[in-house]
Amino acid sequence: CGSQRKRYAQMKQIIIDLEISPEFTATYGKHHEAQVLEVERYQYLFCFSYKEPRGKVITVSLRDFPSYKRQPYNDKMVVKELHSVLSQYEYVVAHNTKFDIGFAKTRFMYWELPPIQFPKSFCTLSWARRNLHLNSYSLKNVAHYFKVTEKMETSKGLWQRIHYHQDRKAWDEMEKYNAIDVIVTDQIHEKMAAWDAKMIAPRFDSLCQNPRCQSNDVRWHGIRGTKHRFTCRKCGLWGAVKVTSYTLQ
Repeated sequence: CGSQRKRYAQMKQIIIDLEISPEFTATYGKHHEAQVLEVERYQYLFCFSYKEPRGKVITVSLRDFPSYKRQPYNDKMVVKELHSVLSQYEYVVAHNTKFDIGFAKTRFMYWELPPIQFPKSFCTLSWARRNLHLNSYSLKNVAHYFKVTEKMETSKGLWQRIHYHQDRKAWDEMEKYNAIDVIVTDQIHEKMAAWDAKMIAPRFDSLCQNPRCQSNDVRWHGIRGTKHRFTCRKCGLWGAVKVTSYTLQ
């Protein structure tokens, strides 16, 4: 029990978002029997941003690496950095984790990087669809509804200006857009946290499992089965502990 307590006390989690290029194809359009004649360039990773719950946003992009000027479409170095980051964490939060984790795995395999133990994940998009009643579950709409930081709008042709022209101002805009998406996702995740204890990575160094709270100031609600239920007085999160695993003061 002691080793498990120590492991979960050190559990690391991040909020993450990926920005990828469009796929460039040769086509005669949707009315031709062969809609896509040839894929000229598959989607590749422009950049990604991530942060810990109490940390600052870190953005890693193609242009951070010296090879970018020679090979602007080669995302090997930024993918290797993403591989390294995901290897260090045990719990990841994203808006549409199926897309982000799936694309990450696709590029890891493409560049023949070694397999990693992918972290447990929580998808704010899936949770919103299961538990909320909104007209749209896009990051923009959920953020607007809950009145958190607004998702940034991008200028027309941003992705194309980066792909075709390696435009510096377009890169500045893309990296800012990517970082704000992480901030928005983080704030939405915080809004949801008090409503679903299962979405929080377990921590046994404090009673409250909300990583932004971690308080021991709780209100007890009696025993059900082998667990003693409680609510955190600080953030309102419901939780439970085994009766034998925590000594009540």
